[in-house]
Amino acid sequence: MEYVTELDKRWHGCESLDVGVLRTELLTQGGIGNKAFKLAPLVEQMAGDGCRRVMSFGGAWSNHLHALAFRCWQHGVGSVGVVRSSVPIDNLLLRSACRYGMQLHFISPAEYRLRDDPQFAEHLSATLGCDRWLPEGGSTIAAVSSCESIAELIVESGFDPTAVALPVGTGATLAGIVRKIPSNIEVIGLPVVRDDKVQANVVSWLEEDGRAHWRLTDPVKPRYGSVNEPLLNFIVEFYAGTGIVLDPVYTGKVFKQCLTRAFTDHLPQGSRLLLVHTGGLLGGYGFESQFKDLPNKTDAVAYLNALNALSTCHIDREV
Repeated sequence: MEYVTELDKRWHGCESLDVGVLRTELLTQGGIGNKAFKLAPLVEQMAGDGCRRVMSFGGAWSNHLHALAFRCWQHGVGSVGVVRSSVPIDNLLLRSACRYGMQLHFISPAEYRLRDDPQFAEHLSATLGCDRWLPEGGSTIAAVSSCESIAELIVESGFDPTAVALPVGTGATLAGIVRKIPSNIEVIGLPVVRDDKVQANVVSWLEEDGRAHWRLTDPVKPRYGSVNEPLLNFIVEFYAGTGIVLDPVYTGKVFKQCLTRAFTDHLPQGSRLLLVHTGGLLGGYGFESQFKDLPNKTDAVAYLNALNALSTCHIDREV
């Protein structure tokens, strides 16, 4: 179980329950996690097709842009990140993306609203010297297929879960896991944003391949992009107690919810719950000021230092 960390029962207080964490953030540079899985086949195909440079869109703390920069760097493809901001921004995540060779281009929020218009995107792509452009995010049927490998990691881990739980944005990672996970394992998706299209997305991506029992819960709180002091306290305390770094947008909210009795009491006696760490960690630094305002400043600073270390790590590109 090299990439599974088992949690002490004090984190959930249920003697009949075992909880582990699948550490996809350890499998990808900079704690990128599932987005690196989602982009892998597409970037590899672009490299094989001779694509020299690709463009995509994202906000100032976009995990998608960070993951795209990483995957393009791995495969020798240039990348351009079109960032939603009227003025240039310098932050931890964007600096890390630039270390992987990504060039940044900033556009106003008004222009950014045109990102899904093919004519706008194609013109901007050509202007920036790119051969291809990708929509914001990266949830495609190819991404779903790529995320099937996360299910393979779950099976190979040896943890033998009866249930798997993970954060859900668009549902692509959930669908990929459901397509390959053994049918006796329940897959539970906890949405981080209220989006009525997620259920339909997952159903359409599964087609006839979904063998496992799966379900979506109500969206976790607070709402997407928002934090509160209890959530931030949980994240820094969890890091101090386990050494596992969570982010406030996805994994922090979902892990906090999954370790409450309100969640665990709905699991059968003797369950083995595996939480999927989906990475996307550098986005946590976008809440730096809120972390520094916490009463437990020692653990908060240690957590922020761990995020900073993720932004500066570097590996040689595989030959």
